[in-house]
Amino acid sequence: MKEKLENAQTQETVLNKNEFLTAISQIKPGLAGNPLVKESEIAMFEPDRVYSYNGNVAVSYPFKTGLSGAVLGKNLYRFLKILKIKEIKARQMDTQFQLRFDHTDARFNITEGVSPPNIGINRITKWNKLPEDFTKGIKFCALFAPKIKRDGNLTYLKAKGNEVISGDKFRLTRYEMKTRLSRNASVFVPRFIVPALARHNPKKFFVTKAWTHFLNDEGGVLSCRRMEGIFPVSSMDMLDDSGPSVSLPKGIIKGYIRNSQLVNYL
Repeated sequence: MKEKLENAQTQETVLNKNEFLTAISQIKPGLAGNPLVKESEIAMFEPDRVYSYNGNVAVSYPFKTGLSGAVLGKNLYRFLKILKIKEIKARQMDTQFQLRFDHTDARFNITEGVSPPNIGINRITKWNKLPEDFTKGIKFCALFAPKIKRDGNLTYLKAKGNEVISGDKFRLTRYEMKTRLSRNASVFVPRFIVPALARHNPKKFFVTKAWTHFLNDEGGVLSCRRMEGIFPVSSMDMLDDSGPSVSLPKGIIKGYIRNSQLVNYL
């Protein structure tokens, strides 16, 4: 056994630096610090996949490194970003990851007692297809969803059928998608994760009791905690479009912008 371990420690894997950086960039949403979760800020490795998890968001992305363990993710990301090289040689040590290039040897300490989260992704046998303009819909509706936590579940967007809906105490927004969500599912997306989810470019989804998982074409999975409680759907009554249509005057937007600039100046 000792001989096998020594052989594993001397084996190197040649990695494309840009692909390595892309993989770590993909898991950044789950690296946001959370003092209540020991895995937060940690990039977790299995030989063919990298992971992050901070209690509210989990991300995994396929990338073969041959490494197993966990290191500080932000440190690794900053290190890779400043390098102007094409390849890195990665080696698993007893307590460190060794990254070699040219005549440089960089080492990252392995964090003990941390492993990728088990949130049920491996049990998913069939993913559900998202409408092709789902990403466009959540980006649009996120503009009008509140950021402040005291607004509760209004900080979420709701996707159901062929609609994405958001709102606060003053504005309500609805985006009509080209097709419907499969299985008549309801998908709730927290506003704060929308920019990262849009970059993730999801194509399929799966909903469990605790998580909503989003799969992209590269095999990456971004998961966010499901909303607890009830989405305030009663406020959506204002979106009733059964009444007469009203045309806004031409140039109203330009006039609004000019007036707002004048008010700010005064």
